[in-house]
Amino acid sequence: MKFDCAETRAVIRIRPLDIKGPVNETYELLRSGDWDMFGREGIEFSKRFTWEDVARAK
Repeated sequence: MKFDCAETRAVIRIRPLDIKGPVNETYELLRSGDWDMFGREGIEFSKRFTWEDVARAK
């Protein structure tokens, strides 16, 4: 299943095999306080998906 999240800023992208990337990005997210923005954007992004759409895509 392909999931394209390029249309949202609610996803933090990390290079494959980057061991320190998730830690650094999580630290920066907590330090900056941007988790509220990520939460709001994530909710809005997920509203585009329904169980009916998932069933049709299978």
